[in-house]
Formats: sequence, structure tokens, C-alpha cells
Amino acid sequence: MKKFTLLSLIIAFSAALSMQSFAQTTLYEDGFDDMTAGEYFVENEDSGFWTTWSNTPGTDEDAFVSDEQSSSPSNSVEVEGITDLVFLMGNKTSGKYQLDFKYYIMAGFGGYFNLQHFEVPGTEWAMEVYFGAAETGYLTVGGEDYGFDYNAEEWIQISNIIDLDNDLAQLYINDVMIHEWPFHYQASGTTGTQQLGAANLYAGAPGTETPHYYFDDVEFIELVAGSVSPIIDIDDGPIVEILEEGEITMLERDMSNLGEDDLLYQIVPTYDLNSKSSEGGTNYTYKDYPNKSREVKVKHNPNPVSQPNAERDETLRYDDGVNSDAIGNDADQIWRVAARFPAAMVQPFIGMELYQMDVYINDLSLSHTAQVYGMGSFITPGPGALLYEQDFDPDAASWNTITFDDPVIINGQNIWVGYMFDKPGGVYTPGCDAGPANPNGDWLSHGLALGWGHLAPALDYNWNIAAYLRGDLAPQWLSVVPNEGTLMQDEMVTVEISLDAMELTEDGYTGKLKIRNNDPLNDPVTILVQLVVVVGVDENPTGEYIMVYPNPATDLLRISNTNGQISHITLTNSVGQIVVNEVVNAPNVKVDVSNLPAGVYFANIETANGTATQKVIVE
Repeated sequence: MKKFTLLSLIIAFSAALSMQSFAQTTLYEDGFDDMTAGEYFVENEDSGFWTTWSNTPGTDEDAFVSDEQSSSPSNSVEVEGITDLVFLMGNKTSGKYQLDFKYYIMAGFGGYFNLQHFEVPGTEWAMEVYFGAAETGYLTVGGEDYGFDYNAEEWIQISNIIDLDNDLAQLYINDVMIHEWPFHYQASGTTGTQQLGAANLYAGAPGTETPHYYFDDVEFIELVAGSVSPIIDIDDGPIVEILEEGEITMLERDMSNLGEDDLLYQIVPTYDLNSKSSEGGTNYTYKDYPNKSREVKVKHNPNPVSQPNAERDETLRYDDGVNSDAIGNDADQIWRVAARFPAAMVQPFIGMELYQMDVYINDLSLSHTAQVYGMGSFITPGPGALLYEQDFDPDAASWNTITFDDPVIINGQNIWVGYMFDKPGGVYTPGCDAGPANPNGDWLSHGLALGWGHLAPALDYNWNIAAYLRGDLAPQWLSVVPNEGTLMQDEMVTVEISLDAMELTEDGYTGKLKIRNNDPLNDPVTILVQLVVVVGVDENPTGEYIMVYPNPATDLLRISNTNGQISHITLTNSVGQIVVNEVVNAPNVKVDVSNLPAGVYFANIETANGTATQKVIVE
């Protein structure tokens, strides 16, 4: 048996500490002394670590560099008014980190900061810390408060230790540990995401107290390096196939994970069905309020209101069609509420159009806008691009039907259906059922551009939102196996891509494979799929089929004649101007569109048997 002397144990322990110290990496360190007092902080610092809550440096959300107080000469950053700074920490999922900074709370005022699980602000508060004017403070995490004392007008050392590998967090105030907890907790409860996103240094304080404080000497340290994030590896080149009517083919593409963490993926086939999109649609000017309180309250409806019966083709919803309660709070805020209908749920309805929705409105807000969003990120909770929005004027304490001026086509992607409203304090606008909540039925965002989350676990409800579909189904000619899964490091899977022309007629068809995944740099990976369906050679007198791809195009547009020559091509813009004019005399041609403005163009392709015209989108 090997024996260890006390001296050898001390030497070994000292060596281990030395090795750990050597392994530490300072990712960010600044005392702001190279900056100029009186200038905006975020607007003039260039580290890439800082932004503001609404990503608007140089506005009232930004802070000023100050030389009135400093822990290390001669500057600090002053926080008051509606200052709202965000320190970005990279959405880290492994490793161990330390975030240190110092606070100087002015006498008679308060202070605040929080940690967030995501860089997108407002998605999940990991914890919150309040400094009160009476020189007492508290940490809120897991739905509980943990108190501490401090001295005003003295520099306070604050240390946050986050061990993602062991799901452990610790808060130290002046070298005294206030509390430790599982880091996946949120401020309001014990469920959340084990991820380090950001710190929020906000002009906040307990209750109605006024915030005014300075911060200095910020240091972000990697104590233990995290593993390499998942890295998806797959050929994302376009797929172009020609099939005869009734034919089926299957292609293969290998997908692997070059990172260390597990790669999670979901493959969603979508179709180009001329769906509409909207960047606007509301006549009301929504402007976010500085108050970002997450507190929500319930107003119970003693007389539940059932939705009037109406005949519709198909319905998407999670509530039971009965209003039971309403949700609100005491702050003036912009709210967005929505129900998410995932790809697996809408897949049976591809080709139909979302033309109408019903919502229960309890109290009227200043304005109300129906909204439909598309598929969002796999990594960050919430919807993607806004597809459509339309103002509506509801009746209070009533079910309201909104019929869309321009229906939204169901093309296979996730659909988020909901509404936005400008809510005065004390108003309870969105109605909900009596639960239990479906994880897709209670999404909420407290702002125009903020992250999305769920109602607190104690509020076990679904929003009163019903989405109605009508119309004909479209052929689903594109499918994949597997459509979801997990790949460990260096693991590979062969994705089988099936193209089925059994229900298709002679024409061109466009779809996309959206590979949603947790690779932070490649979500999603999009593969364009173009299918040309032809009749048999004996049934077609010319045997010529023109392919134009990829469409949309960004750099090169390819035009091919499958069985003949292209003599001449022109490309015209939407006002009829010719922007490309080439004599070809070849079966294939590449057209450089990289310098063309984004928009719609028309390709005229001349062959010996006539001229074909194809609409082309340049992005």
C-alpha cells in the first residue's frame, strides 16, 4: 500500500491548485479607465461583450462613464434612470465560470442585477439580486429569497460562481457566500435551462425605491474550460431531381457531429406554397416601456364563458374553449402571448390556409394586434420571423373572432399564433382556461423584441387562442428518415431523403429541408430541394425540360435544359428592365446574380422549341 506523508500531500495539493490556476482564462477584464467620463458606455466600448436590453446603445438604456466614483482609478459606470445593460457570456453549456464586479450604492437608493440563461434578454431569469435603500438586500432564486446586509457608499465585491458541469451556482457578497443552488433554477421556480447566457445590470431596486449605483472592475473568468459545442457537418448543397409522373426516388446524405457535446437535431420539410409574409400591418405605434417586471397576477372569472359554437374545417388550439381567468400585472407594458403549433402537429394540414382566430379578451388594452410567426431557433425559445399581423378592435369580457385579410399558408414549419397588446398597469387583457397547461399553450413575452418564456408553474393555464384552417391539402412529396435524433461526438447518421411524384403532375416543385439543431453557429441548416416532374418521353414531343435553380438565388443562378440547347437568356427586373442578356448555345449556363439588388426577376430562356419564362427571386 502506497503511503503519503503530510509534506507530500501538501506538495500535491499545492501543485493541483497551481495547475488549476494556470488553467484559468480571463475572458474579459475592464476597469473602464481608458474611456472618457461623460460618454455613453456601450456605444463607445468595443469588446463585443456589452449591449443594452433592446440592443440600442447610445440611447437612454445605455449608461454613462463617470469619474465621480471609482474602485480602481479613475472611472466607473453610473446606473440610474432606465439604464439597462447586458453583459453577454456566450450561451455556455459546460465548464466553470466566475463573474466578478463591484457595486457602489448611493445612500438612500437601491441597486439590482440578474443572471440570465440565454443571451436573448428576457427569456429566462436565472436569479435576481436586489440592493435596498435600507442597506439590506436579497437574492431571489428558485422562488425563494435569501437576505444579506451591505454598506452604502462603499465598494461592494460581488462574485458569481457558475459550475455548469455540476449544475451548481454560488453568490458571494464581500467574500461571504449568500447561497448556492442548482444553476438550472430560475428566479421564479426550480425548472429552467442549464446554460449561462448573460448578466443584466439594470436600474432596478426593491419595490418603489429609486435606483442609483456605480459599477467597476468587471472580470469574467473561465475557471474550467467547457467542452466544444456540437458542430453539425452535412452537405447543404441544393438537391435538384427530375422524376416522371408517379415515380419515387430516395437520396442519401451523411450527417455527423464534429463537436464534443451531443448534437440534437430535428429535420422539418417545408414547401414553397406562395405563403405571404408581413413586416408590418399595424397602424398603432408600439413603444416598449422601461419597466420590465415579470410579475403576473390572475383575475378569476366567477362566471366562465364558453366559446360560441361555429363550424370550421380544422382547428388548432390547446385551451378547452372556456374562459376561466385572465392574466395581468401592475406595470405599463407591451405583452405578446402565443400558442405554438409544432411541425408534427401542422403536418397533416400542409396546403391549407390559416384564415381566422378566436381569442378571449378580458380587459381592453390600448391596442391589440393579431400575429402569426414562423419557426424559431432550436436553441433559443420563441418564434421566428413575423409572417403576418393585423390590428383588431375587440369587445371586453368576450370571445372575439379575427378574420385575416391575407390568410397564411401552412407550409410545414412550426406556426405561432397569438396577439400583441399595449397594456396599462392593472389591466388583465389575455384570457385563459382553467388548465392544465400544455407546454405549447402558454408562451409569453414582456416586450416587442424580448425573449419568450412560459407562465410561472403556479399559473397552470393555456391562453384562450384558437386558430382555424380551411382549404385543400397540398401533396407532401418530400420526406426524411430519421427526422430527429441525437449524435454524439464523431457519430454519423445517413439521412434518407425521399422525393415522391405519385400525386404530382408535370411541373416544377420547390421545398426546403430545415435541419434545426443546437450547433450555436449553424441553426438551422437549410437544404433547397427542387423537383421537376415530367411525363414520359413518348408523351412529350420535344423531350425538353428547363430547370432554374437555386431559387431563391444569392450568388449564382443555374439554368439547364435536360435534353437540348439553350440559345439565349435574358433576365428582367420587376419593372421590365433587362439586367442580364446572354447568348448561350449550350445546355447549361451559370448567371452571376451576386451584384443584383434583392427582389423578383423573370428569366426568359430561348430554345429551338420555344421560350420558357421562370420567376426568380434574388436574396
